[in-house]
Amino acid sequence: MKTSSVALALTLLASAAHAHGKEAHAPQAPPPREAGEPPTGIEIRTADEDATDPGVVLPSSPLAEASPATPTEAEQASRAANAKPSEPPTRPARTETFREEAVTEEELEQARHGLPDEDWRQSHGRNDDRKDAVVDLEHYLFELRFGGYFPEIDEEFDGKATPYADFFGDSGQTYFGVELDWLPLRIPYVGRVGAAWGWGVTKASGSTRLESDPSTEAGSETTLSIMPMHASAVIRFDALLHYGIVPIVPYVKAGFGFAQWQASGASGTSEAVDDAGNNVKGQGLTTGRHFAIGGALALNAFDEAAARSLFQASGIRYAFLWGEWMRADLDGFGDATQMRVGTSTGVGGLGLEW
Repeated sequence: MKTSSVALALTLLASAAHAHGKEAHAPQAPPPREAGEPPTGIEIRTADEDATDPGVVLPSSPLAEASPATPTEAEQASRAANAKPSEPPTRPARTETFREEAVTEEELEQARHGLPDEDWRQSHGRNDDRKDAVVDLEHYLFELRFGGYFPEIDEEFDGKATPYADFFGDSGQTYFGVELDWLPLRIPYVGRVGAAWGWGVTKASGSTRLESDPSTEAGSETTLSIMPMHASAVIRFDALLHYGIVPIVPYVKAGFGFAQWQASGASGTSEAVDDAGNNVKGQGLTTGRHFAIGGALALNAFDEAAARSLFQASGIRYAFLWGEWMRADLDGFGDATQMRVGTSTGVGGLGLEW
């Protein structure tokens, strides 16, 4: 009985000590984590502990911090819900004021062409800082020339003979030429002064005649080619156009004229025997005077938009239709040995000024 009492007492003491030791070494539950916060340690549970026991939490270590547990889907969703969307950088507000105006058809047409609201009186001067210069070394005029040509060959015979009319008839021939004017000087309120150089060509053809009997045709053809040229002074009275009064430019030219001529047949340059028995070739150079007076109409006045576009694209200020009376007094200055190949005729054509 005494032994049983001692055993019972030892059993009670052992149970109390076991319970006291368990309370002393029971770990504390970690504080609850907020959503999205990674775990700070690893939880370990024993197999004999109740499922509600929080277990033992080991202190965090560098290894645990370096390898955090993967967040659950709920944590990821919570992070996404709490994350603030990124905002683009803000810019200062800009205030714009618009006003409505009535737009005419003419303004719409000008906008489509990208052209300013100007008429022909100002269009040539837009972006043109040279138009009022007294000296402009880059001011030119180019002409294409068309007209008739009536050589004065028979006039040197005073009606005693008409060799030109006999061979080529008395009708005029077609004349084509070109001319380039250099207009470096402007006289205020008058016009432009400069130099002109022109070249032209005309041809006449007729049946070749026998020298022994000029009334008999030889069955071949003879051609007379004349190339009239001139180097002249020119003055263009363009103040009316320059200051926007009327689109007309009168002008005058005067200077030195000359022409190269040649008569040729099937065998080449024609030949003849003169009164002294000398064999003379049918070619030569005749000199003389050149004079012309005329007027030009600026086409800018009829299509202003096209004129401004032409100026902006090429620098051409004006396009002209012109006409003149031309006197080529080519008589060798009275030298009887030079054949008269000059003429008095009307000429017209197209001119471009830039």
